Amino acid sequence: MWCGSMRLQKRKRRGWTHKGARCARQKRLFVGRDPISVIAAYNVDGFVPGAICIDHEAIDGDKFVRYFAVCIAPILGNHARGDKNSVVLLDNARTHRRGDVHRTIQALCNDAGALLIFLPRYQPWYNPIELGFAAVVKEMKSKNAPFRTDADVLEAFYKVQPPEAKATLQSLWM
Repeated sequence: MWCGSMRLQKRKRRGWTHKGARCARQKRLFVGRDPISVIAAYNVDGFVPGAICIDHEAIDGDKFVRYFAVCIAPILGNHARGDKNSVVLLDNARTHRRGDVHRTIQALCNDAGALLIFLPRYQPWYNPIELGFAAVVKEMKSKNAPFRTDADVLEAFYKVQPPEAKATLQSLWM
C-alpha cells in the first residue's frame, strides 16, 4: 500500500486562439475554491475507501501522523501472515521523514505487524500513487465541470478503478 499527498489548486485560465482574437474556450478546474490538500492510500484495488483525507491547509508532519493513526493503522495487515495492506511504502517527503513522525509511524506499523519502507529520494516512478493522482486529475479534467465541493473531489478519487490500478502497478513493479 502506498501513501502520499497532493495539492489541488486553481488552475490559470489558458486557451489558444488566433492573434488578436478573443479566446472562446477557457477551462478552470476549480471554481471559487481555496487550494486543497489530499492525503490518500493506494493499493492494487485503487484508492483505499475511507483512507482519503481532504484538508484545506498544507499537510505537515503532525497532520500526517493523525491521518496515519486514524485512517491507515486500522486497516494494516500482518506481513508474517501475508495479509493485505501489510507493506506500507512512503516517499521521501519531509513530512514523513521527520524524526518523531518516522518513529510514530514505525511504531504503528510494528504494532500491526506491517512493514514500513521508504522509497529512494527523487524516484517518483517507483511510487504508483503518483500515477493514481494523475488519473484523478485526468478524471477531473475529462468531466469538464468545476469541482465546488469536497464530495466532487472524492468522487473523482473513487473513479480510479482496480483495472487502472493493477495496470499501473504492473507497469512499474512487475
